[in-house]
Amino acid sequence: MFTAIVAESDGEVIGFANVVLHDFTWSDQPAALLHDLYVRPDRRGSGTGRALIDFLVERGRREGWNRVYWLTKHDNATARRLYESIVPADGFIRYRVVL
Repeated sequence: MFTAIVAESDGEVIGFANVVLHDFTWSDQPAALLHDLYVRPDRRGSGTGRALIDFLVERGRREGWNRVYWLTKHDNATARRLYESIVPADGFIRYRVVL
């Protein structure tokens, strides 16, 4: 399942999150992959990104999800400051085969 949420201010979209809710092997509860998180550059640092993540976490708790998780590039210092203020990185390293 795919879902999207938006953050608005004065009727104007200032950010969004795209989420893929999926089954996985180790739980009978779904996991939520935060696939995209975007906040307009002029609104970064305003708490919008945190509000979007907090909304997803609370929704997941209400709906019985197993986890909310996401990936970011190791050199994305701005995003990592936000993410690591919420939860520490879990140590996974991604591998991919480009087709």
